[in-house]
Amino acid sequence: MTSSAFSRLLKFSVVGGIGVGVQLGVLTALTAMHINYLRATVVAVECALVHNFLWHRRCTWSDRAGSGMRHAVASFLRFHVSNGFISLAGNLLLMRLLVGNLRLPVLLANLATIAACFVANFQASDRWVFFLSSAELSNRLGNRNEESPGELTSPLSARHRSAPASAPGCAVRTEHKSGPL
Repeated sequence: MTSSAFSRLLKFSVVGGIGVGVQLGVLTALTAMHINYLRATVVAVECALVHNFLWHRRCTWSDRAGSGMRHAVASFLRFHVSNGFISLAGNLLLMRLLVGNLRLPVLLANLATIAACFVANFQASDRWVFFLSSAELSNRLGNRNEESPGELTSPLSARHRSAPASAPGCAVRTEHKSGPL
């Protein structure tokens, strides 16, 4: 693992750890008000999702944040589709199993479900939510490839090899006119 990848994972963990506090705090408050633990879980996860998105955009993936409201809204929607689905589905299914069937305490079960969703959420955020479009990447690389600009593609393109380590701290794929690097 490169130092930039480790740094990003560390930031993801810190933001996520604070998000766990948000989620557990909301869950505790709602269940103390005798709201059903599954309904309370949905609200708690949503609060943590919004918190995590804002801080991941500002801190964890600030180098890929893009500019403008359109980009922010698109990232927010991708975050909700991916991390939201992973977190809500994972939390609801595992909470039902751990609390409903195995009778574990609500907070302990919730910590276990959060841990289970961690890796999938990181991968979804890194590979899909916070990626640079070809145009954004081209603008950022600008002067680096003036002699052979090449075709720049999104990190989702599987047909290209990764860019050299001198590229910015993101999953960049490039192809020069002479072929893949």
